[in-house]
Amino acid sequence: MIARSMTGPQLADACVLHIGLPRTGTKTLQWHLFARHPEIHYLGTFIGKAFSEKQRHCTMRNDAMRAIMEELAWGDVRWPNIAGCRRHLRRAVEPALERGRVPVLSWESFSTAVPERRRRQARNLRKVFGPCRIALTLRRPVDLIESTYALVVRRENRPGKRAGLWYQSIDDWLERRDDWEIRPPLDYCSTVEVYRKLFGEESIKLFLFEQLAEDPEGYFGHWCRFLGIDPAEGVRLTRAKAENTTASATVARVARIQRSRLLTRLYDWLSPDRRFDWLRRPSLGRAPVRPRVSRAGRRRIARITREGNRRLAERFDLPLERYGYPL
Repeated sequence: MIARSMTGPQLADACVLHIGLPRTGTKTLQWHLFARHPEIHYLGTFIGKAFSEKQRHCTMRNDAMRAIMEELAWGDVRWPNIAGCRRHLRRAVEPALERGRVPVLSWESFSTAVPERRRRQARNLRKVFGPCRIALTLRRPVDLIESTYALVVRRENRPGKRAGLWYQSIDDWLERRDDWEIRPPLDYCSTVEVYRKLFGEESIKLFLFEQLAEDPEGYFGHWCRFLGIDPAEGVRLTRAKAENTTASATVARVARIQRSRLLTRLYDWLSPDRRFDWLRRPSLGRAPVRPRVSRAGRRRIARITREGNRRLAERFDLPLERYGYPL
């Protein structure tokens, strides 16, 4: 194991893996806490406007971390080069550990792969990183799905896409993409169970997105205490930094274009980049209302998540009932 060969702070005691979920304030954590706190050695991912300069290392901190992610996450995860990954990890984090900084890797897609791939990724992480700490942020499942749908509409009408306007109602989308796009993030209880068995229950920390919305400073202070870094500096870096999205505005605009033959023809006439600018333009007047799952869709989501929510609430003492999680 790497931890046995390293001097100073042990890798197993220092590393933190943030594995998701998506749509739970991940960008705020990555852009403003992990990448900027002086006591954190952020390994990746670097994505978005906060890192607008071209990244040499494909969103990771350096070539060593890129090579690790190619083996453990992005490529064929069935036969990774574990010994090589351990050497790369030692090279990536040893200088930071000597300075007493906390290595943090954040990649929310560890929680959204299909079940078998998710399990293989977790086993590979355990072999390379050892018994480190695991952080996962949850969100009320109906809100998670509604927010994900808005992002999908925006993604399917991305810049450079030459096909016509893409639009499905949220309930049609739920019905057609259930197995491969919707089920994995709703299967967060199974994800927690996989990591609990591999890393130990005491190494798992669950955060609730609803607590971020309710008390941002308390939420980020809680994160800092988990990481073992200065909470005052962490709160300062994240104050009023919650990243808002224009995804709901995009959905409203796409739906409006889809209902009008004239607007659809105009959309088809525009260049791909002009289409994207048009869809992202802020709406005038009232803020757009987020698409809502139907009552039948809500019952279906509750059936998928209820049993797991009960186990998580009991095992990790989470106030899920207070925030409307199905129980």
